[in-house]
Amino acid sequence: MMEKRQLYLLPTYIFGCLRDAGNYTKRGHISLMKSVAATLHVQERQVLLDRSLPLEPRFSSEEGDDEAYIFMTVTRSPTGRVCSHIKCRYS
Repeated sequence: MMEKRQLYLLPTYIFGCLRDAGNYTKRGHISLMKSVAATLHVQERQVLLDRSLPLEPRFSSEEGDDEAYIFMTVTRSPTGRVCSHIKCRYS
């Protein structure tokens, strides 16, 4: 969150989103995921969004000065099955 309470994304989220989208884009019978991952580079440190947090907290339990951090990642089963799990960590 920026000083004006504007939200942003880390470049790893943008890279992961576009890399995974390459899995569903086909050239013939082959997906473009490896090609996208090999050539894509996000140069910005923070990708700014057009959203910002309100100045007043919506709930009384929230503190307006505390920083919020959300970490999300996809984990795969060690058995190699197709199912995936999403881990979220809030602080």
